[in-house]
Amino acid sequence: MKSLSSVCVRSPANIALIKYMGKKDPGISGPNAPENPSVSLTLHGLCSGVELLFESQSAFEVRWSPEEVPAFEIERPWVDPSWSPDRIEKTRARVRSAVEAILQDIDHPQLGKWTVRSRNTFPAGAGIASSASFFSALTLAVGGAVLGTETIEHDLEVWAKRSSRISGSSGRSFFGPWVVWTPSAQKGSERIEKMEAAMPRLCDLVAVVESGHKEVSSSEAHRRVKTSPCWAQRTQRVEARTDAMFTALRSGDLGSVRALAWEEFEDMHRLFDTSQPPFSYQTQKSHQILEWARQKTSSIVTMDAGANVHILVPEEEGPLVERDMRLAFPEVTLIRDSQGTGPAFLERGSYVAGI
Repeated sequence: MKSLSSVCVRSPANIALIKYMGKKDPGISGPNAPENPSVSLTLHGLCSGVELLFESQSAFEVRWSPEEVPAFEIERPWVDPSWSPDRIEKTRARVRSAVEAILQDIDHPQLGKWTVRSRNTFPAGAGIASSASFFSALTLAVGGAVLGTETIEHDLEVWAKRSSRISGSSGRSFFGPWVVWTPSAQKGSERIEKMEAAMPRLCDLVAVVESGHKEVSSSEAHRRVKTSPCWAQRTQRVEARTDAMFTALRSGDLGSVRALAWEEFEDMHRLFDTSQPPFSYQTQKSHQILEWARQKTSSIVTMDAGANVHILVPEEEGPLVERDMRLAFPEVTLIRDSQGTGPAFLERGSYVAGI
């Protein structure tokens, strides 16, 4: 077991086709335990980079620096974050709490100064799973610093579960390209694992309708959806849809995957619309893009808890659909990403292929 003084990690976002929305009672199932299974596609270039510097001979302290670029290069440019002082303080507190929780979970003395530097390649807080990519990278960086990277790489599911307790969907970023997160009635016994699929390689075209921070956070959305009258049968609907999604993915049935993904994200957004108080992430432009995708493509379409629209198509069709989207919506920023396989430990100064 070898501790390290500096660790660099890149970890991708993921896009769920079966959604994680609604948490179990944390007193019974632990923090962020999902009410229902979720199925996601791991992305590649849409990622967070985290550099962690650890000084063992000092009092315990966590310093978080979102404005600093980690010490490695990436093809896709880093996005300069727009942080309010209040948000910086809230995130710094959450980062410190996360580091403390990880160290406590592995029974490691909370000593030393931890400097966490991070940047994303996409807007944070806009519904592209920046929490998933950042906290999966942070969890791996802390584990790698304390236990050594080889130890972590041989026990990824355990670390995926640790990460999900900090930020639920972050555990899905540990594997790829297709990942299932299955809840359990027994605390800590859920499964996060890669699943086999007969799907073609996909690219994700993300129509960035809004890049600002969401007014209703994902955490608040998890709470409010349970006030919706549509919540009562939500778990049963999702479990049936998940079974059908497994069958479609394993057989490579793109048409069924498309239909199920559309049904699922509409189900989730209906919960938002009917919660108390109601809220919506979808904008007029979101609706226009969704209608265009419904009429003009045979792609897999989904939305997370945000205004942005994800359009998944086989890689060879990506350039054509991207061209048509840019012609139809020249005012909308469009990001094209490929499917990925999960996070990676990096050497300082190393180069990471982007998109």
